[in-house]
Amino acid sequence: MWRSAALSGLVALVLVSLCDVVATAQCNEPDCSKAKFNYDQSSCLGPASWPDITPCWSTCSGSRQSPVNIRRNDATSRTSLGVFSFNIGPQQPFQVSTTIDGFKTNSKVSTTDHVVLSDVTQFGLSGNSFRLDGFHFHAGKFNNAKGSEHSFDGEFQPMELHMVFYNTKYPDISAAIQQSDGLLVIGVMAQVFSGARPTPFPGCVHTFQRTLSRVLMDSLKDKNPKSGKSCEETVDSTLTLQDLLPADRESYYTYEGSLTTPPCSETVTWIVMKCPIVVTKSVLRRFKRLEISKNGERLGVHGSRRPVQRGKNHTPFVLLKNF
Repeated sequence: MWRSAALSGLVALVLVSLCDVVATAQCNEPDCSKAKFNYDQSSCLGPASWPDITPCWSTCSGSRQSPVNIRRNDATSRTSLGVFSFNIGPQQPFQVSTTIDGFKTNSKVSTTDHVVLSDVTQFGLSGNSFRLDGFHFHAGKFNNAKGSEHSFDGEFQPMELHMVFYNTKYPDISAAIQQSDGLLVIGVMAQVFSGARPTPFPGCVHTFQRTLSRVLMDSLKDKNPKSGKSCEETVDSTLTLQDLLPADRESYYTYEGSLTTPPCSETVTWIVMKCPIVVTKSVLRRFKRLEISKNGERLGVHGSRRPVQRGKNHTPFVLLKNF
C-alpha cells in the first residue's frame, strides 16, 4: 500500500567528515568530532577497531549491532505486521541532491519534499511515523562480488541500498539518533545486470532500475577533483519511490539493530526487503572507483561494507517477517 512520502535523499549519518580519512587519521582520537574510520581490515581504523578509536563510538561493540545474516528459516512469520505505507504515491517525483562524501554518495531530498513512512507496528512503534532523510549505497572491493552488508543465508549481493528515516516526533535526525525509537532504515539488496539476468531471489521477480542507474551514473564521477576536505560537488536529479524499491514492496524482514557506521547507535529498526533491485554493472564499477581521499585512493580498494555482526551460525535475536 502506498500513501506517499517524499524521499529526502542520501544522508551522511556519520557525524564526522570522511573526505580526508587517509591523510589525517589517528588510531586513537579523544575528540569525537575529529575521529576517522575506514574499511581496511588490517588498519587500526578498520571495523574491528571502531569501538576503540574514540569514546563516542564504544557502542560499536554493543549487543544489537548491524548488519546481520538473515537466516530465512529462523524468521518468525508475523502477518499482523501488515504493510508499511507512504504519504506519496510510488511514481510521484521528488528532488534529490547528491554529494560525494568520502565512502558515501549522500542524496538529500529537497526541503520542500516530505517522504513519510507510517503503519510501522513492530517493536512498539505503532502510531509513529518516519521521515525519509536520505539514502546511500554500500559496495565491496574491486573484483569481489560481495558488496552488501546484510546477507541472506550467508549469501551477499554486489551492493546494498539504505533508505534512512527518522521519527517525526523528533525535530531532526541528529536528535532522533539518540533515541531508542529514533531511526528506521529500509535495506534493499542490489543485484547487477551485465548482459545476463542475475539469479533471482526465491519468490521474487527482477526489478531493473533504469532511472536510478542513470541518476547514479550522472552523480558518480570517476575522478573527483574535490575529494578531500571540500568534496561538496552536488548533482541535482529527480527520483520516485518506485525507482528505489523492488516490485514487491510489501514483503520484508525486520529486527532491532544499529547504524552500520560509527557511532553505531543502537537506535535503528531495520526493515530489509525480501526482494532485490537490479542496477547496471556500470553503476557498480563507477561506485567502486570513487575517490575517497586526497591521495586518490579508490573506494574499491577496501570497499565500504561492515562485516556481519550477528546471525552467522544461528539467530540470537528477534527476526520477524511479515509474509
